[in-house]
Amino acid sequence: MEKQKNLLHKIIQIISVVLMIFLLINIFNMIYMIFLIRETGDVINISDNIRSEIQRLVKLELSGDPQNDMIDTIDKIINDFEYDKTRNKWEKQQDPATLEKLDLIPEMWRKLRTDLINYRLNASNKEPLLQSSEAYFKTINYVVEATENYSTEKIVCCKIKT
Repeated sequence: MEKQKNLLHKIIQIISVVLMIFLLINIFNMIYMIFLIRETGDVINISDNIRSEIQRLVKLELSGDPQNDMIDTIDKIINDFEYDKTRNKWEKQQDPATLEKLDLIPEMWRKLRTDLINYRLNASNKEPLLQSSEAYFKTINYVVEATENYSTEKIVCCKIKT
């Protein structure tokens, strides 16, 4: 009887240890997925913030309401974006096509800002400003969609591993 109790006790201990190991593996996996979602969420949120600010800026400028403060705000967002991209090592977390588009964002903003200044000098020539704005919108949309897809792939990959 005592041997059966000891055997049962050892079996319960082994099962407990196995379950504890399984639990720890899942906890670490969840932490990794949360980290991954947060990083890709940052890319999406910042990109979307840039996109909405630029669309609003162009709309207001075309309606005859110059927005110098908004230009300064977008400059700050773009500068922070470039800093965050390097600091957070997004390069290691994104696919190459998305990184290529991410690298275009500051350059495209400079072009759009130049087109905006030219529009202010000659309001009858709004086409370059509209084209730059639309190109910017499409690029940001690509970044957001590609980042969402990348994040989904990584999460599915993590789920399969566990």
